[in-house]
Amino acid sequence: MQPVSVLGLAKLAAPEALAQSLANIRGSHSPGDLGADGKPKLGHFLLSHRPLEDVVVKVNGSAIAWLLLGLAFLLVVGLVSWFGPRASNSANGDVSSASQSSAGPVEAWAYVGCSPSHVYGVCEPGRTDVLLPSGIWRGYSQEDGKDFEVVEFILDFTSTGENQPGQVTGSGTDDTGKYSLAGVFEQRRLAFQKKYIWGTPALDGRVNHESNSGHVVEYRAEWAGENLRKGIKGMWYIEELSGATRTNGNFHVWPAMDGWQRIGQKVLAPTSPAATGTDITPKKILAFKVEKDHICAKCYVNPIDVCLLPCGHTAICRQCLPRLPHRLCPICYAPVNMIVTENGTVLKSRQY
Repeated sequence: MQPVSVLGLAKLAAPEALAQSLANIRGSHSPGDLGADGKPKLGHFLLSHRPLEDVVVKVNGSAIAWLLLGLAFLLVVGLVSWFGPRASNSANGDVSSASQSSAGPVEAWAYVGCSPSHVYGVCEPGRTDVLLPSGIWRGYSQEDGKDFEVVEFILDFTSTGENQPGQVTGSGTDDTGKYSLAGVFEQRRLAFQKKYIWGTPALDGRVNHESNSGHVVEYRAEWAGENLRKGIKGMWYIEELSGATRTNGNFHVWPAMDGWQRIGQKVLAPTSPAATGTDITPKKILAFKVEKDHICAKCYVNPIDVCLLPCGHTAICRQCLPRLPHRLCPICYAPVNMIVTENGTVLKSRQY
């Protein structure tokens, strides 16, 4: 006798109930929902038997037009912001100190090679470089967000020949240690580096290994005006050998040696009364333009707006005139006989 399963017993026991259930399933589906074997197709239990109502989609043409217009505007702004500065830099060859970032300075030869030309009468026709005065250059330096400090370089400028960049060299000692200078100059720009000698004493005679790691300071600058009365202004960059974060800042120096007035400018001061028999007050003094970013070398706050004569330095503001010690120029320490504004007005005149 063969064993009978529970399901088989159920079928034998209730054939009428099973047939009724199958009939109910078949009756609940349309003929299209059933297969060839009369069983419902897979997935048809998910379908609704009610006919779908018509769906009406309303499109707001004005909203779509404004959306497309906004996308077009964003696209134009993006293209201008991306290609505008690149095209401008490519057309003008702009590698000035203002465009240099903290990522690092422009290569020295490329920087001086893009130097703007001298104005008429400053440089001899056909020359690409002017021999700057060798000796002391004095001014200030500032690191972003920090105080100003007085700086002084002893620079030696030599010309290598016609249509060739000149060479700048030098050496000295400051608050960090001993250093050497080397670089190039051409037209109105110069680029040089300051290499500190590791383990050398500073001005106070002490060796400071924390500040003097044998690092290099790169300088990039150009004339701050049409002549050297406004000095040379630019940026410096430091890259530590230890791999520390690069820092940079601004600096502004003026020639402080005797005879610098003969370089790149006309006579600033009149001849002596004994030689001419006339008053020392000039009839007309060459005016200069006040630049807001050329700050006073005395207070480091106000723009430079006066010229000191006879030395000719344009380095301080009118508010600092009473602070001049013994009426001496703060750059070259020459006696100040006259103080002139940007439009040629004489503020003070004194004969010694």
